[in-house]
Amino acid sequence: MTTKTIVTGCASLISFCIPAYAQQDSVSTQPPAASTATKAAVTNDDASPQQVVVSASKARPQILVESPMSIQAFTGKELASKNITNIDALVTAVPGASQGEQLGEFIRAYSIRGSGAGGGIGDAMIGYYIDETPYVIPNAQWAPPLRLLDIAQVEVLRGPYGTLYGQGAMGGTMIFKTKSPDLKKVTGDAETYIANVEGSSKLSYGAAAAVSIPLIQDELGLRISGGGDSRAGYADVYSGAPTGAPRNVDANKMHKSDARVVLSWVPTDNFKARLQYMHFGGKQDYSQQMSSLDPAYIRDWTNVQGYEKSTNDMYSLSMEYDLGFATLTSATGFIKFDTSYLSALNIPVLGAGPLFNGYSGNSFTQEFRLASNASGPLHWVAGVYYNKAKNRFDQTAELTALSIAGATTTKTRNHSVFGEISYDLLDGKLVPLLGLRQYKDNRTFVSQSTIPPAPDATGSASPSVTTWRANLAYHPSADSTAYLNAGTGFRSGIVQSPFQVSALANDNISEGLALKPDRVRNLEVGIKGSLRQARVSYEANLYKLQYNGLQSGIVTSISVSAFASLGNATVKGIDLALQWAPIRGLNIGFAGDLNRAEYNDVNPLVARGIGAGVYPGARLLNTPRFTARLDATYSLPVNEVWTAYANGAVSRSGSRINQFGDQTEIFNLVDGSVGLRSKAYEIELYAQNLSDARGPWFIRQAGLIGGPVPRTIGLRGRYHF
Repeated sequence: MTTKTIVTGCASLISFCIPAYAQQDSVSTQPPAASTATKAAVTNDDASPQQVVVSASKARPQILVESPMSIQAFTGKELASKNITNIDALVTAVPGASQGEQLGEFIRAYSIRGSGAGGGIGDAMIGYYIDETPYVIPNAQWAPPLRLLDIAQVEVLRGPYGTLYGQGAMGGTMIFKTKSPDLKKVTGDAETYIANVEGSSKLSYGAAAAVSIPLIQDELGLRISGGGDSRAGYADVYSGAPTGAPRNVDANKMHKSDARVVLSWVPTDNFKARLQYMHFGGKQDYSQQMSSLDPAYIRDWTNVQGYEKSTNDMYSLSMEYDLGFATLTSATGFIKFDTSYLSALNIPVLGAGPLFNGYSGNSFTQEFRLASNASGPLHWVAGVYYNKAKNRFDQTAELTALSIAGATTTKTRNHSVFGEISYDLLDGKLVPLLGLRQYKDNRTFVSQSTIPPAPDATGSASPSVTTWRANLAYHPSADSTAYLNAGTGFRSGIVQSPFQVSALANDNISEGLALKPDRVRNLEVGIKGSLRQARVSYEANLYKLQYNGLQSGIVTSISVSAFASLGNATVKGIDLALQWAPIRGLNIGFAGDLNRAEYNDVNPLVARGIGAGVYPGARLLNTPRFTARLDATYSLPVNEVWTAYANGAVSRSGSRINQFGDQTEIFNLVDGSVGLRSKAYEIELYAQNLSDARGPWFIRQAGLIGGPVPRTIGLRGRYHF
């Protein structure tokens, strides 16, 4: 299907654009007057990259150039201008970040600075936050299923900041700040698109909307948003070998929808509250994991009608009260999730049949923190955090000669006490900082199975971990910052059944019901700033991470999967990010990472159960040696009403090795768009994966590989009021 056909088919849809892409961000644009640079900050939508205000420190907001952290920030407007519509595209713009585990559209994880080496087991190695609510699920690594459409800003921390974000954020943290209601006027926005995916016989399409209503002027406001997407399938399915006519054509189609309601209340100058509900639901037929990516097909699925389904509901309430000397923040969150997938399984002797895997549970979080407001040299933040969560994993297999059913329920109740303190020396030019966090977990599990031994298995663990951070920042001018940062991070240990422990012992591996938390120590030096005359902003970091006791899943000699601590690894690397505006209307950006990531020492018995790719001196699993993205945006006024614009991006990631020694390919992802916009309208022709790269970017094992969606060309329309 040609682009001309798409344009013709879309013409009528453009006139029916419905609200989306609201311009009012929820990010504070009035930070405390802490320094000359902070005073100069402007609203995030209009700011240059280094002038964007960030709040990842949980203390006083800072503009990006002042923040002595390995952090990148993307406003919602910037995401739209760079054609970044999902987390897959977002990670290409983050130095050292890459696609990790991927099953289908909804079960996927990401890696930053070697955190992918932990594999797909245990708690997440990347922390994900939706506003103040952590998306934390025990024994599950996937990212939240977010639409970036209604995001005001994304802040990405690279490396561990364990005193601020605690367990599960040892590789980095992604903070998604959603848009808030406009308290002054009614606003609404819209987006609709139609597109063609290479290899598909049908069109993909979607629409989204948002409206903001001030219920009480300057005091109470409501924002409602939502949308839906339907992506056509492009992979064929064969019952056996890929010969003859396929059983299903263009089978892996996907549908998803979401809705969000936010109520903001600002009754006084010193108090504000924000109540939010978010829902997401989706289904993909079959999987993103295939037997072949080019041509795209899935084989040996017999008569199984595979799928992946996901439903998520999030409730959150955040409140801030200005006490004068400090701001008290309360953040309450509750997440309920139900994610499952059905695939085909074929085991010699036992035969073939459907394999079902399902995850369901909930997570409650509560954080109270107090952050100083004083204008003096002393600054501090202190808080307490509590999490109660449950994740039930169900698995059934209906094979020709055997039926298998099992379930494992993992529960956690953990709490933390944390704090950081800093002091301005030399009139704020030199700022030392120290931080601590004390974490305590009470984790239990119950495992049931129809496989002998059939009795229920139980286990528990109560790990206690202390993390620390030390930072020394130097601000020679309002336009530059240099810093030295050191700290630690961790994730809680996975639990397993006595049967799994026995299987390990049979291979002479001594491991208990509960693994010890794996940990990381980080040391880095960074510089960031802007050269106003040259219209250049920059950031560079040299870092060294030491991973200790990496938790890994292994296959024992009796074919029982179990868990053990593998060993230690070191990652040394350099991050670089540049932004240049050589002429009015043109912006050029680069983000990249080059690293050396190797295992220092491993338990050879554990390594044998993982695969051929693990040994001392070997490259860390699932860790590319480099990542790079180059992008450019250009806008040119056509007349007093309309502006023409274009953007393009090329991203490239080094190859990765999985536990079986399989290596992914190095390939380019090319995205771009051209369009016209006015104050109220936007019409855009866009392309994703223009070079039609197929990858793979992930290999689970032979015959189960994942890659990017094939070349997609579409037409998008937006409307704002």
